[in-house]
Amino acid sequence: NQRLPGLRELAARAGSGGRSLRVLLAFRLVFDAGRGDEVLALIEQGLDGGRLVKDESAEAIEVTWAVRALTFIDELQRAERVVDEMTIDARKRGSVTGYVFATVWRAGIALRRGLVAAGEADARAAVELATEHDLHVIAPHAYAFLAQALIEQGAPEDARRVLAHAELGPMRGTRPESRFL
Repeated sequence: NQRLPGLRELAARAGSGGRSLRVLLAFRLVFDAGRGDEVLALIEQGLDGGRLVKDESAEAIEVTWAVRALTFIDELQRAERVVDEMTIDARKRGSVTGYVFATVWRAGIALRRGLVAAGEADARAAVELATEHDLHVIAPHAYAFLAQALIEQGAPEDARRVLAHAELGPMRGTRPESRFL
């Protein structure tokens, strides 16, 4: 994309105000097959030593983008540290939404590591909370991770039942639904 160099320059000039843009650029770079070190540098600048989570909260989409990008480039330990920051932030703010986001991404990281039972437990907890609190924005990811864990454990029929009862609400037809599908 021709606009990316200009956006990078803008992010560099924006100081702390450019945190979100740096993370967005890193997330985009992952999908453009960018170099891992470049992605990591942008994410670290965007996370700004934990200030992004502290200032924006565990609910911020930028924080999710950071965790997902770190997971995609197999920086799993760093992704787990961000999820830990999200969990602390969510508890401090009393944010169910932030807690569910952290739990979903922890499930994804566990599955990426091959820790299927841990991934299932986190995904199951996230599905329950997302359903109870009508958190449709994260539900497709929670259901997808739970189904993946069940399939990995040789229970495809259980996965099919979970997916058949998934409550996606207004997320039908959106990008998160593509993860679910």
